[in-house]
Amino acid sequence: MSRNEIYLRLIQQFGNNGILGPPSEFCSVMKLNGGGISPALAQWVRRRLEGANWSIRKESVSQKVPTDWVLIALVASQKIRTKLDGCTVLINADEVFIKFFPRDTEFVVPTGTKRVGSNVASDAKKGCTVMVSAEMYSSKVLPPFIVMTATHKWHPC
Repeated sequence: MSRNEIYLRLIQQFGNNGILGPPSEFCSVMKLNGGGISPALAQWVRRRLEGANWSIRKESVSQKVPTDWVLIALVASQKIRTKLDGCTVLINADEVFIKFFPRDTEFVVPTGTKRVGSNVASDAKKGCTVMVSAEMYSSKVLPPFIVMTATHKWHPC
């Protein structure tokens, strides 16, 4: 169940447009008839979930292994072998971003400090992308490919 589903169920259950009499105190305080989700309702739901040891997490997908996984693997393997049959050069590559000015992310501070860190410096995102690669059949490591961060100043004619 998602957080929005909880909100909708609460609005359906306790919302009152004045048809059945005056709205309840809960309905008024949480602004269930306001047409949206009020901050009070969002905070109330979050606190109730935390009190019951529930948490709000991002959706994750659990994978199920198909019963015919061996056949699927054999078919995929054959496709790969067929595709690589006439291949004379096979290169495996990976890339990584390297920061010119690395920063620490953990700090030693007095207990009870509310905010830790500093303003993000303008050079915190400066760096380059390095791509390293190797040729499979000859086992040669190829020269690295470096992509520098560039800025272009466009001037109209």
